[in-house]
Amino acid sequence: MTDEIFSNCGFRKLAVEMSEGNWPEYLDRITNLLAIPPRNQNDAHVDRWASFTGTYRARSWLGRKVDPIIVAADRQGLYLASSPPMRLLHKTGDTFCIQCLYVELTFKSGEILCTGDFPRMPKVWKKVL
Repeated sequence: MTDEIFSNCGFRKLAVEMSEGNWPEYLDRITNLLAIPPRNQNDAHVDRWASFTGTYRARSWLGRKVDPIIVAADRQGLYLASSPPMRLLHKTGDTFCIQCLYVELTFKSGEILCTGDFPRMPKVWKKVL
């Protein structure tokens, strides 16, 4: 049943046979499909990305108060300090994808610009701390 559902999905997808345990190859195939650089290319930029860390707030969205986004960094790169933490995967320039979501965050002049398929997420967040 899952094979039939997979074959009928119209979006880009990747079937990965993992029985051989070749994890670096699998990761390369996945990052290629997602159009993000391999992890080892991100290491040189981690220090520059530290300027993106901080607390960001958005205006209320659809009449609801919006919790802030807290962007943090470690040796592996940026992540959202949420529960659970969500890694920000570098895509290109100052744009990142949120791990496991179809959302891109672009850091620009003290703001985060959000694009993607997450209907209740505001489009602009301003850095406050």
